[in-house]
Amino acid sequence: VEGVRETAQKGDAGLLSSAPPVIRVAKMNSPEWKYLLFGALGAAGVGVTMPAMSVVFARILRVYGEPCDEIQDSVRVWAPVFVYIGIGSAVCEFSKEFFLGVAGEELTARLRRLVFCAMLRQDVGYFDDSKHSTGVLSTRLATDASEVQGGLGARLGAIIRLTSTLIAGLCI
Repeated sequence: VEGVRETAQKGDAGLLSSAPPVIRVAKMNSPEWKYLLFGALGAAGVGVTMPAMSVVFARILRVYGEPCDEIQDSVRVWAPVFVYIGIGSAVCEFSKEFFLGVAGEELTARLRRLVFCAMLRQDVGYFDDSKHSTGVLSTRLATDASEVQGGLGARLGAIIRLTSTLIAGLCI
């Protein structure tokens, strides 16, 4: 019985509590590469929005130095550009959230299936320990996989968005 408990505890520590490496998670999410690609493009588009707005805003400020009769024509040209950038930013934000969310949900479902199958492969003695009761295992099954999804969707989107803002800002 003691050997069964040691094996079960090693299996529990290896499967549920240790954080998987980033490369392993990326490989597990490779079937959703299209979702990740479109989500990354959306995040990059959102990141470019602020540097693009700064260029347009600078052009509009330059317009106010023109003669009065030309100001109205120039504003009619540049004001819709703000609207187009806003619409583009909204589309990019939606695609970022949607596609990275779908990829994260697929990864979460895959991880939950793997962990559940690993739980089912445990010996009967594994479940005798109070650390492995039904409530504890189901709670860990619900929360651990979701934490990986949060790391993929929100953090990956933020990293790509901030990187694209930095690069676009330096280029401008």
